[in-house]
Amino acid sequence: VQAKKVLSTLEQLDGKSAGGKMMFAKIHLAREAYPEAEEALAQALALDFDIRQKPNYFTLKARILAKKSKLEEALSLLQSAMALPGVKGYHETSPDTVSLTLEERMSVYVGMVDIL
Repeated sequence: VQAKKVLSTLEQLDGKSAGGKMMFAKIHLAREAYPEAEEALAQALALDFDIRQKPNYFTLKARILAKKSKLEEALSLLQSAMALPGVKGYHETSPDTVSLTLEERMSVYVGMVDIL
């Protein structure tokens, strides 16, 4: 409840934060408010289309799909996430490449295990 209040305050200050919308999606997902989670994720995508290149987007979307019993679609989405640069292992990074944290990489694997 406290986290939601803080995020609401932040959203009032800067409602155009894709990261904030992603956090709202996580909170809604944890509260089992799946339509709201899906809406927050769509808003995040509308604010920053580049989030589709981040594992967190894929894992959140897959968890929402899984909760809606769309397991094949969720699994397919996570398989696509496996193709993102850096998910399968550490690579030499160029200046254009964003390196992923271990948590970001593992979230894709854990998501696949949860669905399977």
